[in-house]
Amino acid sequence: MLNDYWVSGVEDKMPTQKLLRLIVLLGFAFTPGCVKYHKLLKKEFPQGKEKEKKEDVIVRNVRSTPVYDQFTTKAMFDVLWMSDEAREYYVDIYSQKHGYGELAADSMLRRQLEENRHYISFFVLAYLPENCHQVLNDKDSTWSFYLKTFQGEKITPLSIKEVELAPEIKYFFGNKISRFKSAYLIRFSKKGVLAKISQNAKVPEVPFKLIISSVDRDVHIRWGEKPSVGVKVNKWKAPVSTSNGKYVENEDFYWI
Repeated sequence: MLNDYWVSGVEDKMPTQKLLRLIVLLGFAFTPGCVKYHKLLKKEFPQGKEKEKKEDVIVRNVRSTPVYDQFTTKAMFDVLWMSDEAREYYVDIYSQKHGYGELAADSMLRRQLEENRHYISFFVLAYLPENCHQVLNDKDSTWSFYLKTFQGEKITPLSIKEVELAPEIKYFFGNKISRFKSAYLIRFSKKGVLAKISQNAKVPEVPFKLIISSVDRDVHIRWGEKPSVGVKVNKWKAPVSTSNGKYVENEDFYWI
């Protein structure tokens, strides 16, 4: 009799257990694979306190452009101009990260701004799919860099160095950072033409543009404009011969 009671009790529980399993399976089926962290308890997944990010400063100083030949990617460049504004934000990020007091932060800022009195500096991320083993500081590099002033003067770099980016500089580039891109620091001297321009009150806000040039095309990168219109890619072609033997100028260009 006891045996019959035990068997009967087990049989009564069986439908309930099957129902519970079905509910669990349905729960897995209709629950998204990834649950957003803000929907979970913070004590379970602590995120730390996020710091304010000055997106406007980053937007004004970082430019990005791909360069195509038809549908083939020739190169991709991300450029950070270390303007006074960018250096101030760099010092702000660095000081907060390292716990600098006001005196130490001011001292660091003075050094950074003094650097800008003598040099114009850019951090460049470069992706070169067709020349992945080539470095941009090679004298025979596929791409070269120079500045062009609003007066048409051209200025070659003082130095091009492949570098390991500090976390504070990576912060400017954000998700543009990639293991497929190489990082460079490019510096131009402010002596001569640029020094004279800076003393002239009747000049544009940013009196130069950075030219990244290859044998058949060049990239014009400007600051002081909206990012969407701050980059222009020119494709150079030989003059085209017409049927009457005359040559016409080919003015093909691409807007990015």
